[in-house]
Amino acid sequence: MRLYVFSFLIVLLSGFSAKSQILNPVEWEFEAIETGDKEFEIKLNATIDKGWHIYSRLTPEGGPIPTSVSFENNRALELIGEIDEEGDLEDKMDDMFGVRVKSYSGSVSFIQGVKLKFPVTTYLVGTVEYMACDDSRCLPPEEKKFKIKL
Repeated sequence: MRLYVFSFLIVLLSGFSAKSQILNPVEWEFEAIETGDKEFEIKLNATIDKGWHIYSRLTPEGGPIPTSVSFENNRALELIGEIDEEGDLEDKMDDMFGVRVKSYSGSVSFIQGVKLKFPVTTYLVGTVEYMACDDSRCLPPEEKKFKIKL
C-alpha cells in the first residue's frame, strides 16, 4: 500500500513541477568588442526560440512594446551614435495589434558604440526591456539587466 501512495505522490508532484515551469523564449548574451583606441562595440545578443519573436526598437506606436535599452550614467564613458539592430527584420501587418510591426525571430543583436573618456577599467551597466510573442499570445514585458566590463 505504501508503494501505491508513494507512486501516486511522485506522479502528482511531477505534474505540479511541469505546470510551474516559466516560459522563457529569449536568451540574452552581452559582450564588448574593442574596435579601436578606447572604443568598443557593445552587443546585446538575443537568441529567440522557434515560433517566437521580439520587437524592434522602431516598432510604431499603437503596436506591441518595442525593445528598449537604457544605460546607467557613467562619467568614464561616452555613447557613440544610436543603437543599431542586426538581424532579419520582419515588417508586416499584425492582426493581433492592428498595425504594421517590426520584429525579429531567431536572433537579433542590438549594438551600441562606446568610448572611454580616459584609460580606466570600468563597467557599462544597463537594462534591456523587451516583449516576446508567438502567433497566439504575448508574454508580459521583461527587463534583463547587464553589466559589461570595459
